[in-house]
Amino acid sequence: MTVLPSQLEIDEHTTRNILSELHTCMPGEVVAVRSSGTDKRQFVDVLPMLKRAVVDEDGEPLDEALPVLQMVPVGYMQGGGFFLSVPLRVGDVVLLVFAERSLDAWIQNAKPGARSPVTPGDLSTHTLQGAIALPCGPRPRAALLTGVDAADMVVATESGTVLARFKADGSVTFAEGVGTDFVGLAGKIMTALNKLQSKFDAHTHPAVTTATVGVSGPATVTVSAPSSPVGPLDDVAATKTKAT
Repeated sequence: MTVLPSQLEIDEHTTRNILSELHTCMPGEVVAVRSSGTDKRQFVDVLPMLKRAVVDEDGEPLDEALPVLQMVPVGYMQGGGFFLSVPLRVGDVVLLVFAERSLDAWIQNAKPGARSPVTPGDLSTHTLQGAIALPCGPRPRAALLTGVDAADMVVATESGTVLARFKADGSVTFAEGVGTDFVGLAGKIMTALNKLQSKFDAHTHPAVTTATVGVSGPATVTVSAPSSPVGPLDDVAATKTKAT
């Protein structure tokens, strides 16, 4: 005897199928980074890291892996003419978010600042075609970050090497050998000033001498030390001659 499904079972099956095609966000693993042309480092190929629940032909539930998503745009932090990027590489974990509609037409035709919404041309919603890769967490327990601080904003490597700490009082500390030549020049400037001070302290004025010579009549020539250095700092023998 054939048993027909109830309306409740039919509705449940239909809802399950609809939800299996509706995507919101999930972690993904980068499998390729576009590294040439104008698209380089702006698009990646990503493998979704969560399977979706489907029902097979016999009505049995099944977990199915999603395909690799190609040419997924990377959502770098940006604004006001600036952006912040990280060097994505194969194996990195990104957060996949899925737009309400397909992004294809927007990516190809949108002009920033034009204030002109784009017609997607695809009636589907929350599909894999609307994926965006955000270079941020989450991370699995097997690869949790080391060095996350409770008070400071930290720039560090995955291995736990802290490169910089930005503190709430506005101060910034760098790891030894990081940024000292390009950001914190105060030490070198002070060293140079101290050298200049030492040269001035060690400088002695030559004795003032007066001689009378005859050049079509008597004249007095006074030779004295300059009131300020002339030429290189090491040239302490520079003099000024005044005829009276």
